[in-house]
Amino acid sequence: MMKRYVLIVAGGRGLRMGSDLPKQFIPMEGKPVLMHTLEAFHRWDASAGLILVLPEDHQPYWKMLCREIGCKVPHRIANGGETRFHSVRNGLHFLSDEIGNLSGGDEKTWVAVHDGVRPFVAPEVIDRCFAEAEVSGAAIPVVPVVDSLREFSGGSSRPVDRSRYQAVQTPQVFDYDLLLKAYEQPYSELFTDDASVVEGFGGIRLRTSSGIPGNNGNNKLRLRSICWWQRRCLQNKYLYMLDLDKRSIMYLPGVGPKKAEILQKEAGISSYEDMLFYFPYKYIDRSRFYKVAEVTGDMPYIQMKGRILFFDTVGEGRTRRLIGKFTDGTGTIDLVWFKGINYVLDKIRLA
Repeated sequence: MMKRYVLIVAGGRGLRMGSDLPKQFIPMEGKPVLMHTLEAFHRWDASAGLILVLPEDHQPYWKMLCREIGCKVPHRIANGGETRFHSVRNGLHFLSDEIGNLSGGDEKTWVAVHDGVRPFVAPEVIDRCFAEAEVSGAAIPVVPVVDSLREFSGGSSRPVDRSRYQAVQTPQVFDYDLLLKAYEQPYSELFTDDASVVEGFGGIRLRTSSGIPGNNGNNKLRLRSICWWQRRCLQNKYLYMLDLDKRSIMYLPGVGPKKAEILQKEAGISSYEDMLFYFPYKYIDRSRFYKVAEVTGDMPYIQMKGRILFFDTVGEGRTRRLIGKFTDGTGTIDLVWFKGINYVLDKIRLA
């Protein structure tokens, strides 16, 4: 028997992307990037156990997105850590309650660790990684380096043979017991991925065959790549414009979950469509100032510039009111206040 799990790690806050939203929540085709990643693994194998590792303060937001958008992929949530290393460790400990600290039964357990912002991983890459891990205990997807590389030392540099190097992707698949033991060692800044943690532990040395050909689209999404994808979707007419009624207003830049809650409560606005069709009940043109000589009785709202010549109080008790004689040089009119008389007299000084 064999059991397969996937830890999807999404701890980034998106600060490098110049966004208020963490990058795993940035929308793409009407869904957050992270939801596309979950769906990719669910399409690959619906029986695989999916564990989403998220910072605790991101979890309420994620759950709200799942309710509003309708995430149908079964998954569980583990608390993220200070670094990716600590997040993966937390995810493995989360699994240990189900699997057993060291799976001593007949069922063999394999765990894949995947970056939450790699939504375009190909199912055949996942298949090949698990197949290789079953043989050698570990597997990582890699792609050839296409950029020129140089080695810098001191004040000089030299070109290096890029054919000797591969760019590493995820998912990285390991025997569960091996990975759990490796992540019990102290954290080191030299740990750049899960394979480096396992090798640092000394549990295994990745063979050449452990490097599985990855797919070119399986890259960590950056702001530039997400904007490119959104532009492409708009050109093909299948981005958000078709789902404005489902598109949460919280995605609108400057809104977020707290303001979205207020808009829903005070104005009944919960989607982009609600906002677009939320029309004001009146419109006042504040671009023009009228002269007293132009004023007629059928003008509901006007603006004027001038000065108040004097005040006069008329009436007693509930009928008391304040009258100010206003002029702009073309005539005079009476300004009347029925409330806040003392406030007006205190704030408006006569010339």
